[in-house]
Amino acid sequence: MTLEAAAFWIIATYTLFAAYFVVTARNLFRCAVGLAATLIGIAGLYLLMDAQFLSSIQIAVYFG
Repeated sequence: MTLEAAAFWIIATYTLFAAYFVVTARNLFRCAVGLAATLIGIAGLYLLMDAQFLSSIQIAVYFG
């Protein structure tokens, strides 16, 4: 397993757990924190695909 494949599986697992947390959390603030973690994970996946512009737009639009 290469380093890139390991990074993909780590970030993908992180993103899935964060998305699951958004759906199952009962507190609105915790849902928002989970959504932010999910969006950061998606931006990390974009970085792994060498899509730096898309990753920066993802962060700027949803957090800016």
